[in-house]
This record gives sequence, C-alpha cells and structure tokens, in this order.
Amino acid sequence: MKRIVLGIMTIIYVILVIIAATSSIPERISKINDKALHFAEFFILGILVFATLGLYQFRGSMSIGILVVLALATELLQAITPNRKPSFYDFLADIGGIAVSFIIYKWISSKQSS
Repeated sequence: MKRIVLGIMTIIYVILVIIAATSSIPERISKINDKALHFAEFFILGILVFATLGLYQFRGSMSIGILVVLALATELLQAITPNRKPSFYDFLADIGGIAVSFIIYKWISSKQSS
C-alpha cells in the first residue's frame, strides 16, 4: 500500500512540475527568488522520487538520471511556452535541489537501516 500511495504522490507532483513549467508565472510569485523556487521544487521532487524508487530497489544513479532529464525537460518546455524562457541557472538550481535531496535521503536511509 505504501508503494502505491507514494507512487501516486510522486506522479501527481511530476504533473504539477510540468504544469508549472508551461504556465505563466503570476506577478506575486515572480517576486520570490526564482532560483530558490527551482531548488525547492526539485528538492521535494527528489525526496519523492528517491523514496518511491527506493521501495522498488532502484539504484540512486538511475533516480538521479531520471530527475536530471526531468529538470532539463522542464527548461526545454519553457523555450516553447509563451512568456517563459529557459535558463541554465534555473537548471543548476534544479540540480542543486536534486543533489541535496539525494544526500538527505541517503543520510536518513542509513540511519533507518542502522
């Protein structure tokens, strides 16, 4: 049951990330540090993906690969979205969120298995 619930949560969050990448940014949100939003978005996604795929015994490198491809895809989607533009620095913020989520997930996992 835990696998199903976590899997559904992860899929819903991925859909929300894609919707956010292809939507115009409201003025009040755009005033927030854009890089912090990218970091937080992929930090949360990273935790969800590592937890979900960890239940299915996926290796961390495969999970990281999936997340990096998704980060790149969201930036490329912005290239074809009106009023949006891709940014290498946004991509780096995404990668930062992925990296920190991986480190924290591995740390928590090691504590639980001890």
